[in-house]
Amino acid sequence: MNENEIRSIGNKVKEMIPKTHGYAIFVFPFDRPGLCNYVSNGKRSQMIGAISEIKQRLESGEVFTFNQN
Repeated sequence: MNENEIRSIGNKVKEMIPKTHGYAIFVFPFDRPGLCNYVSNGKRSQMIGAISEIKQRLESGEVFTFNQN
C-alpha cells in the first residue's frame, strides 16, 4: 500500500469516530517482518503512549473486548 491509500483509509476512519477519540491504522506486509507504516490523528507523543499501552496489553495476553452501546 502506498501513502495515499493509507491516508484515504485514515480519513474514512476519522469521519466515523467521535472527535474526542484518536485512531491509528497500522499496515504491514506479513512477509516482511519489521516493516510497518501507520497513519494517525494523534500527536507523536500520544502515539508513543498508545503503542506502549497496546504492547503491554498484547504481551500480557489480555483479551480485548469492545462493547457497542
